[in-house]
Amino acid sequence: MKKTEVSEESIWREKAIANGWKFCITGVDHSKQLYAAVSKPKRKG
Repeated sequence: MKKTEVSEESIWREKAIANGWKFCITGVDHSKQLYAAVSKPKRKG
C-alpha cells in the first residue's frame, strides 16, 4: 500500500467518525465509497 492511500484512509475515517457514521472497515472499495459520500454534501432530508 502506498503512503498516500493510508493518508486518505485516515482522512475519510476521521471525517466519517466526525459525522457520527457507524461503519466497518472491510476494504478499499468501501473506503472509497464512504470517502465519496462524506466528501459530498448531504442532500437527504
